Amino acid sequence: MARMTLSANGAACPDTVWQRYASVEQWASWSPQIKAVHCESRRLSPGLSGTVESAGGVHAAFVVDAVDHDRRTWT
Repeated sequence: MARMTLSANGAACPDTVWQRYASVEQWASWSPQIKAVHCESRRLSPGLSGTVESAGGVHAAFVVDAVDHDRRTWT
């Protein structure tokens, strides 16, 4: 299984950034390469699955294995 770790710097406070990650419906608003996210829930939670649609029309499946809101991490 592939694993990716991302980090970034910016003006938003960590709590704001985490809320943008945790709210799946907001992904396209902060990530220009994402056109849409298709899934049944709007919040990150273990077991959530769906597809991310890129601006170029490519669809990528995803499954959320774990979420730790206190540590602001998800797998």
